Amino acid sequence: MQKKLVLISPLGDRGLLGSDFYFRMPYLGLLKVAALTPPDWDVTIIDEKVESLDLQLKADLVGITTTTPLALRAYQIGDHFRSRGIPVVIGGMHASKLPDVVKRMHDHGIGVNGSFIFGFDSDDDGVFERTAEFVEKAKIDVVYYSILTPYPGTALHEQLSREGRIIDHDWNHYNTHNVVYQPKNMTPERLLEGYWWALNKSFSYSSILKRMWSNGTRYNFFFPMNFGFRQSVKKAQKQMQKT
Repeated sequence: MQKKLVLISPLGDRGLLGSDFYFRMPYLGLLKVAALTPPDWDVTIIDEKVESLDLQLKADLVGITTTTPLALRAYQIGDHFRSRGIPVVIGGMHASKLPDVVKRMHDHGIGVNGSFIFGFDSDDDGVFERTAEFVEKAKIDVVYYSILTPYPGTALHEQLSREGRIIDHDWNHYNTHNVVYQPKNMTPERLLEGYWWALNKSFSYSSILKRMWSNGTRYNFFFPMNFGFRQSVKKAQKQMQKT
């Protein structure tokens, strides 16, 4: 049975790049992706400039191309499919230019603090390595990782409770560095292990130097901040191992 790939070009709500724009040229990027996709995949292209998107489409993988002005719509589409457990990949000018945006900020002496959450239903075992690799490539000045935490009273907690996936009801553990629910694509132990691996990787001496050495921000507090975070990670991990 063929796997189904859905490629989407989003349309903004209003404005020149939205529904008010009448001169609508198709993007060629998705056509190229479709042409390069292995023949054992069934490919569907949906351009919202031409037709409406059915958010209940069945798919094994969703690809979205977007420019920055349309990024909000792209993220909305991606969030919806991820909530259904469908992996989503975002490409196009917006995603390709993100490292360049960080560089321009560095050129003006502005640091970037990146925060990433592990444990979404779309996350697989490779998410830790991919994220740490991106942090180094984009030269994020300081990074903070956390584990998805379904705080009581939130919609996420209600959803996971309905699904019978809450495995820890001790509120002391609802602190973003414990796993209190059953992840979809990995074990709780693997999620915790990957979280600590990513922290140790990103705050290793080699990663700190790769991210900071050529940055215009290395002369301000971001450089020593990384070493402070490194010590905090080591201390927190030792405390976790004692419990």
